[in-house]
Amino acid sequence: MLSVLIFFRDFLMDNYMRSNKIPEMVIGCRVRHRGARGVVKFCGRIGSLDGEWLGIEWDEKSRGKHDGTYQNVRYFETSAPQSGSFMRPNTVEYGCSFVEAGKERIIECTNVSQWEKIESFGSAKADASEKVRKEMSCLCLDGTLVSFAGELSVSDSVLFSGITSLYLRNTLIVDWSEIVKIISFMPRLSSLALSNNKLQSTHCAALENVTFSQIETLALSQTEYNWNEVSVLPKVFPNLNEFWLSYNCIDIIESELKMPSLRLLSLESNPLASWHEVLKLGSLSKLDGFLFFIIKFLQCLFLGHTKLKEICIPQSGLFPSLRSLMLSHNEISDWNSINELNKIPSLEELSIIGNPVLNLDKSRSRQFVIAKIAHLRVFNKVAISAAERKGSEIDYLKNYGTTWLKLRNAKGMEDNLACFLSEHPRFMDLVKLYGEPDHFETVKNPLKNMTQCMQMLKFTYSDKPAIEKRVPNFLTVQKLKILVGELFHLKPQLVKLSYKSSRNPDIVVSLDHDLYSLSYYSVEENDIIIVEQICSSSLGGELLALPNVYRMFCSPDGIFCYCDFMISRCEEKAIFIENCTCIEMSIYLEHCNLHTKSIEQQCCATCKALVLMLLFCVYFVMIMRMLHDPKIPDFLQ
Repeated sequence: MLSVLIFFRDFLMDNYMRSNKIPEMVIGCRVRHRGARGVVKFCGRIGSLDGEWLGIEWDEKSRGKHDGTYQNVRYFETSAPQSGSFMRPNTVEYGCSFVEAGKERIIECTNVSQWEKIESFGSAKADASEKVRKEMSCLCLDGTLVSFAGELSVSDSVLFSGITSLYLRNTLIVDWSEIVKIISFMPRLSSLALSNNKLQSTHCAALENVTFSQIETLALSQTEYNWNEVSVLPKVFPNLNEFWLSYNCIDIIESELKMPSLRLLSLESNPLASWHEVLKLGSLSKLDGFLFFIIKFLQCLFLGHTKLKEICIPQSGLFPSLRSLMLSHNEISDWNSINELNKIPSLEELSIIGNPVLNLDKSRSRQFVIAKIAHLRVFNKVAISAAERKGSEIDYLKNYGTTWLKLRNAKGMEDNLACFLSEHPRFMDLVKLYGEPDHFETVKNPLKNMTQCMQMLKFTYSDKPAIEKRVPNFLTVQKLKILVGELFHLKPQLVKLSYKSSRNPDIVVSLDHDLYSLSYYSVEENDIIIVEQICSSSLGGELLALPNVYRMFCSPDGIFCYCDFMISRCEEKAIFIENCTCIEMSIYLEHCNLHTKSIEQQCCATCKALVLMLLFCVYFVMIMRMLHDPKIPDFLQ
């Protein structure tokens, strides 16, 4: 079914807004052929061949067959040896005006007969269409042949007056003068996407004396711009909140970027020379005798795939508002770089997926990062709970406690102790928070056999006598609950565990992750496992509070379908089966005095049938829409 949809999408996109009208001045025009874009550099006869030919240099350097020569005669110049082609004028697509393409798209998207279920007759239907057009706020012309603005009549200006978001990615537009004219057509425009276009330099007359203070979001990814080109834009767009510059040619930041209102900046996949360039974004600048932050309110910074090798923040106070930092797929390979991030006072979210530093200690790298950065709440797209932070910090103390104790107690080791504290700058803060680790609480060397993996633990439950039992430290919390259930005759699903250090009884850590092992929580010899039973009534209350909603998002402007399944109700208690997997459903049924598996199977079968029916209806509607309407949903593009 999906392959059929993709076929229809490709067919419709190839035939949408096709323009084969050859312009009078063809040299310098942008053209498209089978999805490839290029610029015409020659028009005329070549050699002894009949008729006229176009000499085209393609944006993709390997798309052509030559460098502009034919039979040792050069007809035009190319920037790459295989980027030129000769083609007939009627075989390529030429650009169209923004007004033409925009008007057609708006009328198409606001056709009441297809988009609005309005029962009306006569002029009422036309009035409804006009109302919808005036309320349209987003105009997407991605992948079209737009290359110039065109002339906007008074009657057509109404169509564009309400547009707040414009998408012109992957088009044929080049000149900033045309872009400036297009922006002037939409007085309420606040978001502009021009990514993946071969735009001219920003150092042009068209941008010298213009300012668009209403634009808050600007996307210029994949435009081959460097920082010299980018530095012009803050004067043209002074109130940007989001600035997307991914996949460009920014290697050095030559000048300051004075954008005080900027909240989000993306420099992903740019060949940044070093972290020193990034510091320029958070540095202080002096203006009229006052110090101010160049990007004072920057909250989110994307620096993935930039080949950064190290992080060094020479002074605290840089990036005072930065909350989210994305450093995935770089070359950071040392823990000192992670230590430096603790100097960013507001940092709450960090992503370093794909960096070599995570391979230094794969089993404990997450714990170490959490312990090293005090205010972190989300790491590698996974939230950090209070219990996980506490466990990570205690484990960090135990891992390096032996080294710290030896250096502190030894004479003449002051320099080595100072070196240790520079490598672990948060260590003393953790000592103040949890107390000093003693010799018995520090982590020992890796154990070599099963006997050494065993450790004696004391289990306590309610007022019953404590039970001592030897268990392996690689035992998971889930299996430990089963063991506890056998010891105290409890149901494992209703057991809640925590442990208390035998050396520091004031420290109690909750064992709230079933798949984590005891060694992850740093459970040691003679520690006390505290067993609690979850009240069945409270469990039922939690189940009642869980709404189980299955949603399917089909297209941003088309269909939004959702269905809400309440699986069953038994003896005035609602039972919700999350994700329709029926996992542990027998536990829930016990609270309803229904000990049968037939209901479980019936619930799963019913849900599966409903979901399959929903999918069939969605695909059917999508196909019917595309047969009558060439607009392609965004999720298929």
